[in-house]
Amino acid sequence: MRYKIYYEPMYENECLFMLRYIINGKSLKTDRDDMIKRRGTRYKSIVTRYFKKAIALEDYVRKNLKYDIPGYKETSKQMADFLFMENEGRDYIFADIIFAYHQHKQRGIDNKEFNFIFTIDGDCYTKHFGDNPDPLPVIEPNKEFFMLLDECSASYEDKLNAIRLYYKFELYCEYFAALVSHVKLLIQESWPTPNDEVTAFMNSLAIRFDNEGEKYFLDNFNVGSLDDDILHVYPSLYRVNSLSIWATYYTDISVFFSLYIADILEFVKNTDDNTSQAESFLKCLSDNTKLNILKLLKDGPMYGSQLAEKLECTSANISHHMNALISLDLITIEKQNNRVYFNLNSKNVIRYLDDAKGLFS
Repeated sequence: MRYKIYYEPMYENECLFMLRYIINGKSLKTDRDDMIKRRGTRYKSIVTRYFKKAIALEDYVRKNLKYDIPGYKETSKQMADFLFMENEGRDYIFADIIFAYHQHKQRGIDNKEFNFIFTIDGDCYTKHFGDNPDPLPVIEPNKEFFMLLDECSASYEDKLNAIRLYYKFELYCEYFAALVSHVKLLIQESWPTPNDEVTAFMNSLAIRFDNEGEKYFLDNFNVGSLDDDILHVYPSLYRVNSLSIWATYYTDISVFFSLYIADILEFVKNTDDNTSQAESFLKCLSDNTKLNILKLLKDGPMYGSQLAEKLECTSANISHHMNALISLDLITIEKQNNRVYFNLNSKNVIRYLDDAKGLFS
């Protein structure tokens, strides 16, 4: 697996995601709160730490963002809204077309029609040109382009907006570039890079790639074989809990790594283990004997025969149920003289209850 490590973000991509959130009234704070809700409130401090710097970055950009780029003062906010506004029923924004166009142009592909059809409806493109046409077909800008656009699955309104972008493409490209430059400066003011944190993380990725190769991707991200591809690996300052990949048939793969992705992977793994234990805890609560043992021990430690008498069962039966409770560390054991006392580990009961919330969130 071949790769190239970058120590600065791809600002065009960072801008794409950040403005998509800001213009659509979203915030990373919602992502953070959703993650806490899914994983349980006892992880609140850990999750909050992961999101802290990126949320501060988002707040700084939102506070200082100016749409009235010189030369576009009269229509700048409307242009930004047009490029970055999400519509229900589609997974792209029109800025994606410009981003794709720039990426392809850097590799010698200057056919904006291709980027329109490919972004708006990849299935339509594949239907006409196949999965991996070689060489790239040049879509004629007149009848052929509009015929393909008409076949796309986009709504009638989106097709009209696509035509609006198509006829003012150079203007929107210039505005997009100016807006990216503006946001890039804001990002660098709030979070200068490269810095020690970014450098250390990217160096650690390089070591992982050298030692594990594509196995690192296969084991952690369910990414297919990468042996024949060159990876361009960038740090991502904004998208805290994700790794994202951008590529087409005609470009190398760009991989955007969250600075905290390795920590989050470990965190999720541990949380998943805790979820499994939470399920076992709920099974214990569904068993009347185990539940009653826990309730009795809430009032203080007891030994086996005391519990057997209270619950009107045999000591052997109590011992059988204790094994399950002790394996989950719900019960601790203490020896006094010749007796073994059982104590309720209330701290773990509360922890499992918190983990169990995540099963239903």
